[in-house]
Amino acid sequence: MDIVLLWVDGEDPEWLQRYRQFTGRDGNSAEFVARYRESDELRYALRSLQKYAPWLGRIFLVHDDVQRPPWLVKEHEKLKLIPHSSFIPAEFLPTFSSYAIESFVHRIPGLSEEFICTNDDTFLIRPCLPTTFFRNGKPVVYLSEFDAPTGPVSTSEPAWIQALKNAESLIGADQHPRKNVAHGFYTCTKQAAGRAWRAFPEALLRNADSRVRSAHSLAVLNHLVPHSMLQAGEAIPCELPFVRMQRWLFSEKLSTLFWHAARGVRHPTQRARYLLSHLSHPPVALCINSGPRESIKALLSEKFPQPSPFEV
Repeated sequence: MDIVLLWVDGEDPEWLQRYRQFTGRDGNSAEFVARYRESDELRYALRSLQKYAPWLGRIFLVHDDVQRPPWLVKEHEKLKLIPHSSFIPAEFLPTFSSYAIESFVHRIPGLSEEFICTNDDTFLIRPCLPTTFFRNGKPVVYLSEFDAPTGPVSTSEPAWIQALKNAESLIGADQHPRKNVAHGFYTCTKQAAGRAWRAFPEALLRNADSRVRSAHSLAVLNHLVPHSMLQAGEAIPCELPFVRMQRWLFSEKLSTLFWHAARGVRHPTQRARYLLSHLSHPPVALCINSGPRESIKALLSEKFPQPSPFEV
C-alpha cells in the first residue's frame, strides 16, 4: 500500500512568479497565505509516516516541476519524487489547484492499486495498522458528522463548498444527506479513480482545466470517488459513532486550542506542550491548517524530534 503526499512551497519566488503569471492573482490574500504558507510541515509529515506507519510501501511526493525540498536526500528506495508533468497531461499545466492534481494521482507510474492520498499538513500522531485504511481489499472511508452541502453552486461560496456541491450533483440523490468525508487521509483504488473519469469525463475535464480552485472544481478523492465506492459496495464506511468510540480519529483544526494556548502561554515551545497535553486521547491523525506559525513548528518539532531517513 503506497501513499501519495501533495506538497507545495507557496513562498518560493519562482513558483510564486508562475502563479501570478498564469492566474493573474497577486498571491497576497488571506486565503492564499492559509493555503500555500510554508511552515516546514513536509519534514514532519514524513517523520510521522516513518514513525507511526513504517509498514507503508512507497511514499510518492507530488510537487510542482520547479520545486524540490532542498533538505531531501537525492535518492531513497522508499521515497519517489513525482513532478506534476510526470502524470498530469501537459494541457493542464501548470496547475495550482489541489482538486485538479488529486484527480490525476491514480496515473502516477508505479503507484500501487490500493493507495492513500494526503497533504503535507496532515500527520499521524500515534501508531496505526494497514487495517486503519484498508480491510479485505476495501478502502475504509471515514465520514464526518457534517452533511455534505447540496443545491446550486454560488460563486459567493468558498471553493471547497462549490467542489462538494459539484461532486454531490454527479453522484445522484439516492442517499441524501450524505456525510462529508473526514479531512485527513483519503483511501482509494486506481480502478475506482479511473472509473470516475469514464463516468464523468466532462466534469473532470472542467475541474482539471481550472488552474486554481473555481466554481468548476470537483472534490474527487474526498467525495466523488469515496461515495461512488460506497454506493458500489467497494468501500467500508466508518460512521461517526465508531469514530467517537475511538475518541476521535481525525482532528480537523486546532484553532481553538491554539487560541487558548496563546492567551496564557507566550513561548511557542510551551504552547506546543500545552497543546499536546490537551490531546490526552490523541487521534490517529491531525491536520494543522491554521494557527500561529511559531506554535505550529514548535508543536511539530516537539512531537517529531527524530529525523527521518529522507532528510540530508
